Order: sequence, then C-alpha cells, then structure tokens
Amino acid sequence: MVDDAIQRQLSAIYRNEAVYRKIEAELAKRGVVCGWKQCRDKLKALKKKYKKAVDGLHCSGVGQ
Repeated sequence: MVDDAIQRQLSAIYRNEAVYRKIEAELAKRGVVCGWKQCRDKLKALKKKYKKAVDGLHCSGVGQ
C-alpha cells in the first residue's frame, strides 16, 4: 500500500523533503492544495498530539 511505503520513508530518511513532495502531489490529485512544508508541519503536529495523548494514558493508568 502507498501509505505504508510513505510511512517507512518518513521514518528512515532524515532529510525527507522528497517524501513530503510526494504527499503534496497525492493530496493535489484528491483536490487538496497545500505546500510540502504545510504537509510536514501538519504531520509533525499530529505526531506531537498523538505522543502527548499516549503519554497521558500511561501517566493516568488508563492504558494499563
């Protein structure tokens, strides 16, 4: 699946502008217009929120 390949590339490559450009192109095909930097910033924010939520579950004891 394309999503799995992109996930592997994002985690394996330090300088991943090319990967974000691929994401930008795929979004453009689906009618979403944004730049690669905007895609990068959005994904970083989502990762940060996810990590915060997971850490919160561990601290509260809910995730055990």
